[in-house]
Formats: sequence, C-alpha cells, structure tokens
Amino acid sequence: PAGFVPCAVLGGFVGEELVGMLAIRLKLNDHLLREGGHIGYGVLPDSRRKGFAKAMLAQALPIARAAGIAKALVTCDDDNPGSAKTIEACGGVLENKIEIAPGKPLKRRYWITLD
Repeated sequence: PAGFVPCAVLGGFVGEELVGMLAIRLKLNDHLLREGGHIGYGVLPDSRRKGFAKAMLAQALPIARAAGIAKALVTCDDDNPGSAKTIEACGGVLENKIEIAPGKPLKRRYWITLD
C-alpha cells in the first residue's frame, strides 16, 4: 500500500517465551527517515533490563546487512536512556536529536555502519 515499505517483523524468544519484537525496514520513506529508522524494537515489560533488546538488535544487524543496508538508522526517544544505551552498545553513532512535536520527547537518531 502507499506509504508502506518492505519490512520483516521478527519475534525475540527465550525458549518458547516471547520477550520482544523487532521490525527491519528494508527501505525508508520520509517518515521513517525522520523518526522511525530501519530497525525498531520493543521488549515486553516483564523482560526489560535483561539484555534482550541488545541481543535482538545485534541479531538484526546482519539481516539488515544481507538485505543491502550499508548504514542502518535506529532511533529512540531522548527520555529513554535504556534504548539509547542499547543502540550505542551495538555501534550506534548519534547523528542528532530532533523535535517531532511540541511537548513530545526529542528523537535521538543513530546510524550503525554495517559494511
């Protein structure tokens, strides 16, 4: 459909328990280039702060590279230090922080070189 991009959605599991989800977007539209990025992830509340986000993001990077993405954009809200730490631990280099909407947290935009 118009406005959508090709995307792979994957689950993060420990055994048979779902701990999180991630999306690998193979192309970026204007919205994703500004604030969504190539890779988005989320961890279920009971599974947070256990390293699962880092493990999922680290495992997504070779998939993105195999899909032809040389530099992956990954974003997070400025008021989410855990996610910022995850992205940085996976090689993310902060490009900038941008305002998305008044009263909303700034969006931190990171690039991870994959080649």
